[in-house]
Amino acid sequence: MASPGSLPLFLQISELLIRDIAAGRLIDGEKLPPEREMAAGLGIAVGTLRQALKELAAKGMLNRVQGSGNYIRAISDPASVYALLRLELAGGGRVAHGAGLVGGSLRQGCGTARVW
Repeated sequence: MASPGSLPLFLQISELLIRDIAAGRLIDGEKLPPEREMAAGLGIAVGTLRQALKELAAKGMLNRVQGSGNYIRAISDPASVYALLRLELAGGGRVAHGAGLVGGSLRQGCGTARVW
């Protein structure tokens, strides 16, 4: 269960994908893995993943083709939930625009890893 004040899981997944697109880890035209495979790799229900993908499609960042798959549509300035935040480093200075809050990928243990 999510803690009070945290984003719903489907929005967290959507934001993860937006950061991966912004960072160039997912490129324009790239086909995503099958939904069941992605959901299993992320440890979430297929329905939750589909909600996240629907969010990306609504923002113009994903082309969903029935029977074919989901394809990335990279745009120059993604509308992320975090777009209005200014991040600062603990030691001073600012985080570069477009940098992910968690390195752009899910964290597992002490490392950072994509799970699909």
